[in-house]
Amino acid sequence: MARLAEIPQPPLPWLLGVARNLLRQQFGRARRQQRLADRIAALTSDADLQAWDAGEHVVERAAALDALGSLNEGDVEALTLVTWHGLSTVEAAEVVGCSPRAFTVRLHRARGRLADALRRFDDQSPAHSRAARAAAGQDGRAPLLRLSEGNGR
Repeated sequence: MARLAEIPQPPLPWLLGVARNLLRQQFGRARRQQRLADRIAALTSDADLQAWDAGEHVVERAAALDALGSLNEGDVEALTLVTWHGLSTVEAAEVVGCSPRAFTVRLHRARGRLADALRRFDDQSPAHSRAARAAAGQDGRAPLLRLSEGNGR
């Protein structure tokens, strides 16, 4: 009840402001979800949809996580800043405290080490082989770890 005393009088303008902010947040969330769905649709072919096998994707995800876990902290940081957080190389360089050119080299080397790690898991499952080719951009699809590269953000 203490917070109730903080509501200004008359309450209508305050309530309208709260409702406006909530609607703006909901609209923004829906817009971000739609952009993500559009991006996924653009990267998905009809063959991907026909060949969808949940078990295979679980194995590929496990292989990617194992490979990522085998990398050093600097490589993981470089990869996640660009792919997970969606930063440009300039923004990511600022985060780690180096020049954009140095970060680009660091990211290139990290991607190579990730592809090597995925290839090491190749012996365990055919799905790992597909994950390694995707990470290196050698499977004819968009490279797994280059989705946000050059996005201008």
